[in-house]
Amino acid sequence: MDQEQDDPMVITIELENFAVKKVLIDQGSSVDILYWVTYKKLQLPIDAMVPYDEPIDLHTVLRKRYQTKTILVRLLVVEAHTSYNVLLG
Repeated sequence: MDQEQDDPMVITIELENFAVKKVLIDQGSSVDILYWVTYKKLQLPIDAMVPYDEPIDLHTVLRKRYQTKTILVRLLVVEAHTSYNVLLG
């Protein structure tokens, strides 16, 4: 019998050439969130932001030992207090 892994985990990713620690992977979430404080620390241009109806797409590098995968992740930028920098669903 196969058991699905659904426990959240915290990892480090590379986002637009910056290492971002404390990224929560939550398979129960249906949204990818970049928190506003992290957005500012990445020094991304403010004009890349658009109103709520459109999230922002950022190149994201995921690494596992010797494997590397770069994908474009659509992130919703949220101003909220949290102990994580990014939430990936």
